[in-house]
Amino acid sequence: MEIKRYQNKFRHKKRSVAEHSWFVSKIAHGLALWEKYKFFQEGVDIEKVLFLAINHDIVECFTGDIVSTTKNLSPILKEELEKVEAMIFENHILKTLPRSWGYRYLGVHEEMSQLNTINSQIVKAADLIDRVFECIEEIQLSNKETFEDILIKDLKKLYEFDLYSVKYFLKYSIKDLKGAYDYIPDDIKEELEKMDFSIYF
Repeated sequence: MEIKRYQNKFRHKKRSVAEHSWFVSKIAHGLALWEKYKFFQEGVDIEKVLFLAINHDIVECFTGDIVSTTKNLSPILKEELEKVEAMIFENHILKTLPRSWGYRYLGVHEEMSQLNTINSQIVKAADLIDRVFECIEEIQLSNKETFEDILIKDLKKLYEFDLYSVKYFLKYSIKDLKGAYDYIPDDIKEELEKMDFSIYF
């Protein structure tokens, strides 16, 4: 709870990894409810979503918050960091848990790395949505240069998710965040406007 996010960037409002994990869990829960009960998507396990969300950044208690721009500087760096994270899980995190729980926590790292389930995709989308909130907060406090770039990239990534709840967020809910909708690229706005959610309401 003392490890701060964006350690290498100036921020007006500093948030901890623990705060971020809490907000991601809240957002992921909401997305999961919508996917399961509003959009009737199969395979959504709300308990699993919450477990993944609460623990998605657990490795950062050892590594600190290594921002995604750093992780993605090179494929080699990204691959090596993933190996380090897996080692931390096995050599440190698992030792703090009852042995019978270990396999579930190892699964968190694997599932969130691969993003090959609807549950992990919901959590990753929630992770990005929380970052949208963080970026807008900093932009409103005139810290624009860094956070406008992050915001635009994250909005593009969000649109790539094949999740109705995320598309709905981008078309409607994001407008409740002052100025956030303006940062969605025009071509994505055009595609969102074509989407009809009326059959679900």
